Amino acid sequence: MKLMTRTLVIMMVVAIAGLASCTKDAPEGEWSKMKWKAPNGLVKENSTYIIPAEGGEYTFECTNYSRVWLSAIHDRGEIVYPVYPQLDDDDFLTFTGEWFDVNFDHNHVIISFEPLEQDIDSRDLSVGVTAGDIFDSLSFTQRR
Repeated sequence: MKLMTRTLVIMMVVAIAGLASCTKDAPEGEWSKMKWKAPNGLVKENSTYIIPAEGGEYTFECTNYSRVWLSAIHDRGEIVYPVYPQLDDDDFLTFTGEWFDVNFDHNHVIISFEPLEQDIDSRDLSVGVTAGDIFDSLSFTQRR
């Protein structure tokens, strides 16, 4: 009987150790960096896309993740998304700002920019994107 009890205890310890050693598919920090296909003709300077004064709608495609969603928005240096403390109520696929709209559709990010007002020379926007444990951002400057 002692041998059977000892064997059972050893089997339980081995089973618990086996379950505890399970890991994720990809270790933390080993997600591939997001790869983007930008609209044709859009100029990029120092990691920032330049939006013309007349505005427009631009679609960016994430080519290595099938679903992406919103993680943050900075409008002229100010955080406008997420709106704390109501993060649980936030929509992770759309946001409407004072001069822009951001919409997510699977692996596409569609951003619409209003025309630049006459009394403004430029304005900056940063859109944070996530696909789980990987984050990236798209930066824009709209200028004359």
